[in-house]
Amino acid sequence: ISHGNIGNVLARMGNFEGALEAHQKALAIYLKVHGPEHPDTATCHSGIGGVLASMGNFEGAQEAHQKALAIYLKVHGPEHPHTALATATLATCLRGWATLRAPWK
Repeated sequence: ISHGNIGNVLARMGNFEGALEAHQKALAIYLKVHGPEHPDTATCHSGIGGVLASMGNFEGAQEAHQKALAIYLKVHGPEHPHTALATATLATCLRGWATLRAPWK
């Protein structure tokens, strides 16, 4: 949890590269300790997605948020609050990406 917390603080400070590195460290730990289908692993994917979106990398953010959503769906099912939040976060990411790709009028 501490690497994820550090990542959150760094992101709020605008240090997105440092935040990404911290979230990636957290993900490596959770993958080793809990495996790829644990809710904490999903939270790490979501953190990475948030940082990537803040960096303007919506394609990478979409991939990370989709991984988180897939884990929550498998572990909690479609009606769980974590699944709902992951769905909303992915939708926000896609909206941001679509806004950047849309022609200006």
